[in-house]
Amino acid sequence: MGDCPDLRNLRIVSSSCNVDDYVILCTDGLIANLDPENLGFSPKDLASLLNKGNPRAVAELPVSWRTDNLATSNVLLDLKSRYRSALLLKLLESTSEKEVTAKSIVSTLIAHVEQMTTNAREYLEANPRARVPSDHINFPGKIDHVTVVAFQIRKPVA
Repeated sequence: MGDCPDLRNLRIVSSSCNVDDYVILCTDGLIANLDPENLGFSPKDLASLLNKGNPRAVAELPVSWRTDNLATSNVLLDLKSRYRSALLLKLLESTSEKEVTAKSIVSTLIAHVEQMTTNAREYLEANPRARVPSDHINFPGKIDHVTVVAFQIRKPVA
């Protein structure tokens, strides 16, 4: 692409915000470490996140994240999205800070990535010429650059 930035995975999202809401901006390195596939979970492991009123959908979940079926692919994308949302909420609710702040949000999310990639980083330190095995159960997470910025919406100053 020459001197131009690679914008293939850039997303612009618009959402209404209220005073005291937090906005979190992050690179794909964080998103990859919230992805159930990278964390060693199979679709069947996450069946509880699906609509309980649809036992057929649960029964039809594949054991792998790879599929050529478009309908199944859409179900899997939805399942990943539900998992990421649930994990993000769990992480933010578990912060050790007395009060949630933009700083505690960033610290919590960065700590999650560090924890998820511990086995892979230790493996690479012990085996500097090797690649991390593609075993997400024993080597969860994805080593990537991670940038997280959080800020709180404040009331405009008159």
